Amino acid sequence: MKISIDTFGGEAPAVAPRLLKNAQAQIAKDVDISNGNLVPCKVSASAVATLTANPVKTVHKFNASGVAQYWFEWDKDVDVVKGAVPNDTIEKTYITGDGKPRMTFSSIATASLPYPSNSYLLGVPAPSQAPLVSVGNGAVGATGFAGTLTLDENLGISAASITTGGTGYDGVLAVAVTDNVPALANIPVSTEGGVITSIGTLPDLSAFKEDRAKLVITDSLGYGHGAVFEMVWSLGVLTGVTLTEGGSAYPSGVVVHVEAIPGSGANLQAVATAGVVDDIVIVKAGTNYYNPSYDITSSDGIDSNSLPISRTYVYTYITNQDEEGPPSPPSTIVEWYEGQVISVDIPEATPTGNYDIKGVRVYRYADGSSAADFVLVDFLSLGVSNLQDDVLDINLPGGTLVSLEYDPPNEDMVGLVSMANGMMAGFFGKEVCLCEPYLPYAWPVKYRHTVDFEIVGLGVMTNGIVVLTTGQPYLIRGTHPSNMVMEPIDEDQACISKRSVVSKGGSVAYASPDGLISISPNGTKNLTKDLLTRAQWNALNPSTMIGIYDEGNYVCCYDAGSFVIGEDGLTFRSVIATALFRDKLEDRLLYGVGNELRAWNQGALAGGQWKSKKFMLPKPVNFGAFQVSGTGSVTVKVTADGVERFNDTVTCDDSHRLPDGFLAREWEIEVSDFEEIYGVEVANTITELQS
Repeated sequence: MKISIDTFGGEAPAVAPRLLKNAQAQIAKDVDISNGNLVPCKVSASAVATLTANPVKTVHKFNASGVAQYWFEWDKDVDVVKGAVPNDTIEKTYITGDGKPRMTFSSIATASLPYPSNSYLLGVPAPSQAPLVSVGNGAVGATGFAGTLTLDENLGISAASITTGGTGYDGVLAVAVTDNVPALANIPVSTEGGVITSIGTLPDLSAFKEDRAKLVITDSLGYGHGAVFEMVWSLGVLTGVTLTEGGSAYPSGVVVHVEAIPGSGANLQAVATAGVVDDIVIVKAGTNYYNPSYDITSSDGIDSNSLPISRTYVYTYITNQDEEGPPSPPSTIVEWYEGQVISVDIPEATPTGNYDIKGVRVYRYADGSSAADFVLVDFLSLGVSNLQDDVLDINLPGGTLVSLEYDPPNEDMVGLVSMANGMMAGFFGKEVCLCEPYLPYAWPVKYRHTVDFEIVGLGVMTNGIVVLTTGQPYLIRGTHPSNMVMEPIDEDQACISKRSVVSKGGSVAYASPDGLISISPNGTKNLTKDLLTRAQWNALNPSTMIGIYDEGNYVCCYDAGSFVIGEDGLTFRSVIATALFRDKLEDRLLYGVGNELRAWNQGALAGGQWKSKKFMLPKPVNFGAFQVSGTGSVTVKVTADGVERFNDTVTCDDSHRLPDGFLAREWEIEVSDFEEIYGVEVANTITELQS
């Protein structure tokens, strides 16, 4: 009869020692059982990094793929997520749990220790005050102006004077010149057989000046029938009209008249000060004017006969990262005529708080215009607080207001996690928050979900998040924040440690009062149900647990030690750590001790300790020999019926005798301080061992 152990497993303290499987252990501490052999763990005495925080509780590797790498560090529980931002070249990183939600990036995060050395508040707030708008008065509603013009010998405008400056005018004014040309002078003619035969008595033609009049035949056939008239001039004045050729095919009732050629080309401007026109400028004199007059028809080119358009304005803050927040309250509505200038004053140039603001964008909405939304008018840099808007719709730079609901995160939001499709989630109180996809600064209030219990932590599953609370867990799933649906999970398993929450492979694990709970698409499972009783689990003080996934195992540290749970079972470690971090690029697990980061299972051998189940034999026996297969030496302790019968360090692969003189039914074998063990055998004799 002999006892053979050729595979080594983990602990199951919930099971009576005699009922354990052959490979299971009463003690499996500081051992690696992943390949079936028994290998002692390693414990690092040297630091991968020495930090400022002591004890360090949260670390994050920044610029992980770069030449220079930096450790973000905190002495508190902080959530750090690298942003899913398209075309990100500065490694935008988002932080909750260290005061208000924040963000940092390469140019500000690494200026000095401890890292991150600088950060900005996350999100872009909405301005609290509406823009102040006013419209230039112009000639709309302005009255009382009068003036005269003087002509030169070329009949161009040589001078302009102001008779009355009027009231209500504003700025640079458009001037309309009217040429007071004479009325038409009709010339009677007689026709016979379609031929113009004579001219009747002429009217007074003295109002018509040389080179500024023409003859017009007003029938529908025009000049195409050969009649020829000549105008007679004397001292620049029209004195007569003669008929030299009667033509042919003219209808009866044809009318011939003299028309004046109106002057053209003059361009004048007026300037008003304090509502009164006090200056006239002749930009161009023009030609061929008779008796011109002028009037101020508009301010800045306003057409006072046009219909007004109602306009209102908003503005938004924008950061140096081109992150844009929600708009201000709208301005008062103003009536605008084409050509007017609207003055827009920004009462709040920057928000209160440490935001990375570079300026504001000004938008307008025009009732009756072609734009159905607030459209971008202009950008004002930091320090510029006024915009003079004279831009027509067709000349706008393009772009509409899209950040209407881009609310900043609640200032108490914590628990930040990264999700699929560019989303992030966080929480405060009983509220779950979701950001706009790929825009981690925008957290619309409309995307929030409310649960019935205080939230402890969040876990990430495929197309969803698990909301872990002080009561029932919930599942929120969907592919976009707008289509997320929340439903309760039937198992009432509360979460008692936010830092124990671990997401991996479509499942979420966390510490509850009953054990380590796993939630996956296949349902909810207590991973420690068959390993630890509720009392044994709570003796580990689960409210202090910190969890992480490593090499397919759930690694957990608590206030008095640590353990690993995987397919191979449960093993305990002597490591006491205050922080855990999975360095993906280096493919290693790091843990925090004091102000140091050390590598998990690297360094010197920890010694290892493994104690077998309690083997119950049919009848008492006296085993006389044992052998440990492996490398190097090993300390072996053999207990029979609760009495230690052997405890010594021996060489592996050699046969060793046990003391005689007793019989026992219950046998236990314990090994420690070894290099690697392949198997253990206990037999009646050395010959039996070798058989």
